[in-house]
Amino acid sequence: MLAIVSIVTFFTALTTSAFALSDSSLLLHEKRDTQPTSFVYQGPASPDIPLPLRIALVQKNIAGLKDKLIDISTPGKAAYGQHLSKEEVFAYTAPTSAAVDAINKWLAENNLNSSQHSPAGDWISITPTVGQANTLFDANFVNFANTETGETTIRTLAYSLPAYLKDHVELVHPTISFPGSRSNIAFDSFPQSIQQGGAPASCDSAITPTCLQQRYHIPTTAATQKSNQIAITGLDGISASETVTILFTSGARSCSL
Repeated sequence: MLAIVSIVTFFTALTTSAFALSDSSLLLHEKRDTQPTSFVYQGPASPDIPLPLRIALVQKNIAGLKDKLIDISTPGKAAYGQHLSKEEVFAYTAPTSAAVDAINKWLAENNLNSSQHSPAGDWISITPTVGQANTLFDANFVNFANTETGETTIRTLAYSLPAYLKDHVELVHPTISFPGSRSNIAFDSFPQSIQQGGAPASCDSAITPTCLQQRYHIPTTAATQKSNQIAITGLDGISASETVTILFTSGARSCSL
């Protein structure tokens, strides 16, 4: 009888271990066959270099937000002309509770600190070293050089996630995505219909707040609400300089934002 109990206990423990292994095993999440043609391999990245990464968590109801935005922007719809508050948007875009629980478990298991990268909490930031990232994501982060600019960037061609994170993480960035081309693009003059707004011809070569105001008929009434904010988009690793932005808005023209 004791032998039977021991065998049952052994197989129970073995089964439990198998499930635990399966839950934590790494599964391929994203991959690409090769780097873009404008990038060449430059050797392994130093394992001690900090590697800032952003993790996108699965949102509660992004499809519902899309439907809502269509409703409020389509003439004839009952909700046409309505607006969503910040809190209402977050109700759609915030991560699911399951995603939050799963990512917190993963962070704790790997002694990682994170910070919230988006107002809704659907993006978080971590900064492991290259060596840690290779282990965490079963990846191979290496150096690639852009043949157009000479700049070097650290990327991997594939990465994996623990099985229990698979359905709760949209993606990890930057991993398999590469910076886009920054080649100069010829600037075309505004159509004559737009130029009739009264903006000087110099606006075709240098944009100032006054140019934008005249081009797009922005009201000249000063904004007095102290909570007003302005957002400036950053793409492909290019972001606005705070100093230059201040000079743009205050030096070229006095703006009340």
